[in-house]
Amino acid sequence: MQSDKSLVTTELRHRLLPVERPGGGGGPKDEKLDIAWLINIFIRRRKILIASVLLALVMGAVYCMIKTRRYEAQGEIAVHAEGSGALNLEDASGGALGAMGGDWSSRLETQVRVLRSGTLAGIVISDLQLDQKPEFNPFLNKPKSVPEYIKQARVQENFAKDLTVQSVPRTQVIQIGFRNQDPVLATAIVNDLSRVYQEHSFMTRYEATQQASTWLSRQLGDLKGTVEQEQERLAAYQKQYGIIGTDENNNLVMTRLDELSRQLTEAEADRITREAKYRIALSGDPALVQSISTDPTLPALEQERASLQNQLAEAQTTYGSAYPRVVEIKAQLAQTQKSIERTMDQIRERYKNEFGAAQNEENSLRRSLDEQKQAAYRLSENFSQYNILKDDVESGRSLYEDLLSKLQEAGIAASLRSTNVEIIDAAVRPIKPVEPEIPFVMLFALFCGVVIGIGLVFLYDRIDQRVSSIEEVEWISRLPLFGVIPSMGSRGRMREPGPESASSLALMSVRRPQAQFSEAFRSLRTAILLGAAGAPPRIIVITGSISGEGKSTISANCAAVLSHSDQRILLIDADMRRGKLHEALGLGARVGLSECLAGASDWRTAVRSVPDAPHLDFLSRGARPPSPADLLSSRQMEHLIEEWSREYDHIVFDTPPALIVTDALLLCRFADVVITVARHRFSNRHALRRSSELILKSSRGVVGLVVNALDLTGTYYGYKYGYYGPADASNEAYYEEGTPAEHTKA
Repeated sequence: MQSDKSLVTTELRHRLLPVERPGGGGGPKDEKLDIAWLINIFIRRRKILIASVLLALVMGAVYCMIKTRRYEAQGEIAVHAEGSGALNLEDASGGALGAMGGDWSSRLETQVRVLRSGTLAGIVISDLQLDQKPEFNPFLNKPKSVPEYIKQARVQENFAKDLTVQSVPRTQVIQIGFRNQDPVLATAIVNDLSRVYQEHSFMTRYEATQQASTWLSRQLGDLKGTVEQEQERLAAYQKQYGIIGTDENNNLVMTRLDELSRQLTEAEADRITREAKYRIALSGDPALVQSISTDPTLPALEQERASLQNQLAEAQTTYGSAYPRVVEIKAQLAQTQKSIERTMDQIRERYKNEFGAAQNEENSLRRSLDEQKQAAYRLSENFSQYNILKDDVESGRSLYEDLLSKLQEAGIAASLRSTNVEIIDAAVRPIKPVEPEIPFVMLFALFCGVVIGIGLVFLYDRIDQRVSSIEEVEWISRLPLFGVIPSMGSRGRMREPGPESASSLALMSVRRPQAQFSEAFRSLRTAILLGAAGAPPRIIVITGSISGEGKSTISANCAAVLSHSDQRILLIDADMRRGKLHEALGLGARVGLSECLAGASDWRTAVRSVPDAPHLDFLSRGARPPSPADLLSSRQMEHLIEEWSREYDHIVFDTPPALIVTDALLLCRFADVVITVARHRFSNRHALRRSSELILKSSRGVVGLVVNALDLTGTYYGYKYGYYGPADASNEAYYEEGTPAEHTKA
């Protein structure tokens, strides 16, 4: 006993502490989807995934075997870009010319549509008599009641379905392909379609050119007569309104208007100059008049007057005013002043006459200019209509000349313009079939198999409510793991629960002490003894959520390994409804717990010793009472538990499922340790969660979890529990009676 305890570390002791009850502050483990959980699902459900993939691959292989082999013939044609033609009317030639409007890429796509058109398809079908082949005409052997247009439509539909036409990016090349089970026919269809398209392109261009030439011939005569009429109207209008000149600005009226305007400007300048001189002459200032006059008389008179004034001043100063010389000088000065005044009058009269003449000339020119302007206005109005008539004549003449030139070229262009379609690569007979595409089909089948398999794995895992891993059991129950009991099936595989399994596994830890099974129970014993704080637990209740989880096997073997420490153990079958622990132990049916609780028998006489376990006593369930729950909740039950606690070191109760009846929950009140059993790949998830919640609410002691019948052969658990020994054929000796001593160290 002490040696087992020394093997357990502090970390294990901490792990076995009770978890927080529902409703407390604690929460479950991380519920996020992780890689390990996904890997675990795929490992457990790998057969579904493998079967789905294999089935998909088989279906893909069968499809490739039964699929008709089809061959594809391919050819290439080049559609060259066109320059400006002789008629420059490419729009009239339809899609084959296509040199106007849109970029080259769109025009190339137009040619792709032409190649896929029903017109070309009908010609090819007629040339090769495809309507007489069953793969194109499904109504070939049908009654003639089917309308002919339906047959033709179906033939063209089947033809278009196998035809592929596509342009090569950044080139002028179009690829033509056709698939058929006959490689020779596929080749012939591609080559015939290329030839038909080339001829169609040429004929379309030729006919368009011919139509344009014919139309031009009809229009040219009408246009010629119209141009002649316009010319006659222009000449009559020009003669009627006296329009002489080439345009509105270059004519006699405008030339005369420009000349009068120039002369009026000069006359205005001359009149202003002469008026200024006349104004100066009116001022009477000889000095100013001298500045504008070229007459030498006035300056001489002014000089003479100045000289006389100087002499008069000197004489008066010398002789006085009455001196004869002074009188004479004054007479001379008066005569000179009169001469100056006469000269000024003459100059003033001359400038007045000049100013008047300039003014008259200006007025005359202004009247002439006004008259010329009126004539120019009238001419301008006439020129508007004149220009309209002139433009009509010129545009008509230009159009006539252009069309006449093109008409002369049309005959030559219609014959010399070759097609712009070139067959650069004729189709050759294909060697290998393109359908079915075996690599693609098998890859697609593999992909579908994987996708469907993954879906089925998750669907089955969703539908299958059985617990499938230790982590899942811990997460669902929210209980600490006390132990893991391996499966005792062949090579470690789990057996289905049943009476035979229970009887064969009861006390297996005693019969085969060196087996994995026994070692697991010894580990469970250590966990139970360390589970309760302070002292080892005395009352141990073992229950589960549903029937068939192996509670009786766990109870019997747990009691057996506890008895190995020379301590007295009492094993009680508390399932008074359907308990069969006495059969598993090989003991007959006698009075048991129900009689003891009812007071019909003493427990000491009802207890029996187990032959294979010297320190283990057993109390069977007894007869089935009307209400087992009432007996388990009675004062007598409490009294018996007190007596058993004084007589035995540990009391192990094997109880019915906690989710089905309340018997186990009633006994949980007295338990120091409650162990709930979950069977690997058998226990229900919802039942386990609900029973764990009920047990946690009812128990006053430690609650732990035991996973029963764990399959140790799986890869997922091999690294954790390989210490027990490999779960393969070499380990079968552990399950045989009389295990060799050399295996004990495992």
